[in-house]
Amino acid sequence: HSPDLSFSNENSVRRKAQARMFSHAILARYWEAGYKADDLLQIWRALPPNLKHVLWTGMDAMSYLMDLATGQLPPAVDTSMNQTPPLSCTMLPDESDNQMPMGTFIMGWDPVLGVRTYCSANRWLVRRAGVHVEEFLARVARCDIPLIETELEHLCSVVDDLIGGRQQVKIRYMRVTTNIANPEQCDEGTIISIIRRTNVVKRDETGMRILSTTVLSELVSEEEYDQALQVNPQQCRPFMAATGDVRCAAELKRAYQSDKQKEKISNMVKTTEGLARLNSLCKTFERVFSPIIQKARAAGWSKLC
Repeated sequence: HSPDLSFSNENSVRRKAQARMFSHAILARYWEAGYKADDLLQIWRALPPNLKHVLWTGMDAMSYLMDLATGQLPPAVDTSMNQTPPLSCTMLPDESDNQMPMGTFIMGWDPVLGVRTYCSANRWLVRRAGVHVEEFLARVARCDIPLIETELEHLCSVVDDLIGGRQQVKIRYMRVTTNIANPEQCDEGTIISIIRRTNVVKRDETGMRILSTTVLSELVSEEEYDQALQVNPQQCRPFMAATGDVRCAAELKRAYQSDKQKEKISNMVKTTEGLARLNSLCKTFERVFSPIIQKARAAGWSKLC
């Protein structure tokens, strides 16, 4: 039997106070997706000033363009009682588990309020997470999922998501730890995996606001990752090549435990090597956000950068 669970999204005043912990509304979406707030906040708070400036300017420009395109849309849910809609969490039916092992995670969003409305997962994904079905759904509901990448990899993934524009389908190869029950246990070959992640995004009629996101995760061989790295480095752990990291899959799996500490932003800003990698990333982010900033300025955005 697949559980159908409904979780209160709590009083909206409380949730808005939690969301204000993030310096930008766009960042709060990743917390809404189920990640632990503390894990996310320690990334953004530790960023060096130059990198933080580039990211915040780019996100401000994106928000301006989004507001311009969507106008004053009415909320899709009734918030008159100061409540956000309950979060419906369900397991996908067994027949959704393909013969080829694949994790499926779907999250629906209110396009105006930016709050989640439902989430669904299949059993393959939950088994890889190493917890019971009910615990998995409850942890998503209360935003208690730990990061499954290093902090640097997560930062790069966020920017890769942001600059995707209206792209509906995006394929990326990632190094992840999928055991959310014991994320610090990183035995090679059992928890650390190379996956091909396919993101499918459905948007509203404006093409700007997200209605739902479907994430498909497939385990792939080290050979497939290494071949993809040769053909298109940006498809493999986005932007990591800009930091000088083009390691093969076998090296990545072996190094995850040490990388978890080396690629913690608060540790990187304390070393010459770490700062050099972040500065290189900053220059790359400047280039990718530049067209967005120019478009926003042409449309009337006047923030000084």
